[in-house]
Amino acid sequence: MSNSFHQRQLHLITACPDDNHDEYLKFIELSAKSGITHLQLRQKNWSTSSLLSLGRELQAVLQPYSVPLIINDNLHLAIKLDADGLHLGQKDGDPDAVRAILGANKIIGASIENSTQLEQANLSRSINYVAASAVFPSKSKRNIEHIWGLDGLAKFCQMSYHPVIAIGGINLNNIGTLNAEFSHRAVDAGKLMQQQNKCVVLDPVGAGATRSRTRLAQELLPLANIIRGNASEIMALNSSSFSSYGVESSIESLSAMLSAQNIVKQTQKTIVVSGKIDLVYAPHANYQNKFGIELMTKVTGMGCCLNAVIAGFAAVCKDCALASYLAVVYYTLCAEQAARDESSPASFKARFIDCIYQPDWLWFETQISQSFAKEV
Repeated sequence: MSNSFHQRQLHLITACPDDNHDEYLKFIELSAKSGITHLQLRQKNWSTSSLLSLGRELQAVLQPYSVPLIINDNLHLAIKLDADGLHLGQKDGDPDAVRAILGANKIIGASIENSTQLEQANLSRSINYVAASAVFPSKSKRNIEHIWGLDGLAKFCQMSYHPVIAIGGINLNNIGTLNAEFSHRAVDAGKLMQQQNKCVVLDPVGAGATRSRTRLAQELLPLANIIRGNASEIMALNSSSFSSYGVESSIESLSAMLSAQNIVKQTQKTIVVSGKIDLVYAPHANYQNKFGIELMTKVTGMGCCLNAVIAGFAAVCKDCALASYLAVVYYTLCAEQAARDESSPASFKARFIDCIYQPDWLWFETQISQSFAKEV
């Protein structure tokens, strides 16, 4: 298989369970049909025999779709499988030496964690692509030396002499600048999650701010289980003629109540509207959350972080509305707990993360009991 790289790539990295390979292989085939361009076999702590067995199964699935199989960090396995390529970490060998072993037609990629490594990679003719590792924080890789971020990724691409792939913590919420191909890949990702019966939390970032973002959010909406946005974003999803002020809108969540209810009626989805009063709407239940503090509005990205917490609750509670409501209550109580100790945005943010990690459950119980008593 040719080691040439096309203009755009979508690499999938394996996360195969220890058992039930058949279901996972169906997922891989679906991914191949949906447009992945490369598959990287990366299963940490697996034995050589297990990797070899899975590698052969993957090759059989990928071959009809001409999707190359790249082995992560294991030259001997790549040779045994006669795989299409090898991905090297910084401690996994010299690309020129590996090229001499694998030959001219294999794909060789290299993880890059800082600018010095990128400059060194630029001098090598043995590398087919470099990976900016990591673009965002990732739970799948420990001891990350550098988080590139989107601005850093842009500079990375300008500096690199080789094609670049971005890796690490990339998801539907941080898909970045939109174009037709990028939007297509986001929709493909949503379809894959739906096929796997995984709960999808959609944040319609900037819906209403631009036509392209609004269209993409509306296209992704049927693929999501939970939609969490601020008032202007939810209103934009309900009406493409509405114009918002971007991701940090000041429109009160109650103003989006009718829009949220209309979306629920049309789609049967769970809608979460963030604001001074957080609203949760679903076909079978509605909730309001009045916890939270003004200081939360001074920290950019609080809504995006809430998405991750909602997803965590939804992973263990199949009632999307209840999971969303409990996640919002937990999240805002953590903020109130943090504000007991810190009153400025920067220090509050750090303390808030600590409270997410280690909440004061007894204090939570007191706050909830007092709030319930007031309402009664």
